[in-house]
Amino acid sequence: MTQIAGERWAKDLHKRIGESIRQARAGRGMSAQQLADKTASLGYPVSRSQIANYESGRKQSLDIAELLVIAAALDVPPVSLLLGGHPDRDVEVLPGQTMQTTAALARFSGDDSYESNTIARESIPASPPALLLVLVRERAGAERELAAAKAVFELLGEPDDDARQIAHIAELTKRIERINQMLQATADEWSSDE
Repeated sequence: MTQIAGERWAKDLHKRIGESIRQARAGRGMSAQQLADKTASLGYPVSRSQIANYESGRKQSLDIAELLVIAAALDVPPVSLLLGGHPDRDVEVLPGQTMQTTAALARFSGDDSYESNTIARESIPASPPALLLVLVRERAGAERELAAAKAVFELLGEPDDDARQIAHIAELTKRIERINQMLQATADEWSSDE
């Protein structure tokens, strides 16, 4: 891979992000000034001219703080500005490395469930940050399942089903407690490694 190819990739990446910002802003009926005002209200102002220059391609750099605050001001996930466009199109994620947007999203987020051509990982992630992400997702799923089970119990609870529903709710509660313990242990281990 040549330096020229890397520079072309970086230029294309900035162009894609600029177009994504412009499309998200236009889709919300916001002017560049309104977007700038919103970033200021979030505590990290990005000027109207910076936004306009980035959207037009005159500005070829966007730092992470700007990306995050612009995404928040537009109420879109930051990754949608990075990847842009249709989820089934190809995107160059690194110089010379092209993949479908869904695969890039899976790679970026560490969640392979987005990619239909990939079998979900069954093994424990190798790094503490990856394990924390897996555990947080697992806890969120268990919390959603617990909320649904409680709602069903409250709405449809009948004497015949009470014991089974109560046991299910108790099992989900214990599962969440175990996940929280694993999260704490992993976070403690990670912080002690630093």
